[in-house]
Amino acid sequence: MAIMTPEGVAATAAAPSSVASEVRAGLLKLHEKIDRFFEQVLARHRSRMRCAPGCVACCKHMPSVFPVEAWIIAHELRHDPDRVRLLERLLAPARQADEASPCPLLERGRCAVYALRPVICRSHGAPVKVPGRPLERFDVCPLNFDEQGARKLVTSEDVLDLERLNEILAVIDGMSRQAFPEGAALDLRMPLAKGVLYFLKTGF
Repeated sequence: MAIMTPEGVAATAAAPSSVASEVRAGLLKLHEKIDRFFEQVLARHRSRMRCAPGCVACCKHMPSVFPVEAWIIAHELRHDPDRVRLLERLLAPARQADEASPCPLLERGRCAVYALRPVICRSHGAPVKVPGRPLERFDVCPLNFDEQGARKLVTSEDVLDLERLNEILAVIDGMSRQAFPEGAALDLRMPLAKGVLYFLKTGF
């Protein structure tokens, strides 16, 4: 799956423009490419895949995300008072929650920030490469593919390399820390609720 490379992201970041704008552009471009990849997988296996609005099987746990992934949610919605109030209402009870908690951004069975959801959420449903193993070794959602049948149906062009995506995300996140308040002090990853509330508070 050719999305982009960490080197390519870093080269883009070297352009003489604001760090925040470069970070935003890089992250949204990554989102678009993952979504396009997923749509292609869905088109090839539509009769088997159950991914559709209303399915929350992948939302049982709050994701741990790179800070930049929490930032983009707060940043994009910061000028919409109604959305900000919704986020604060949904996230405040989960401020101290950990990854074992359900995702607090589910609102009546739908994701309240679907268009801005983190990369890990965008990967759910697609066959995912197992880190450190050949491309032929991948995990699947049991609602979409049974383990034995997947080996016959899924090809390499259907498999998402999540480890590679995380490498790219780490580069974008590293760029973002030049602009974030206390960026260098932020954890490498953080619970989604804690991260979004942090960036809503800082107003960045």
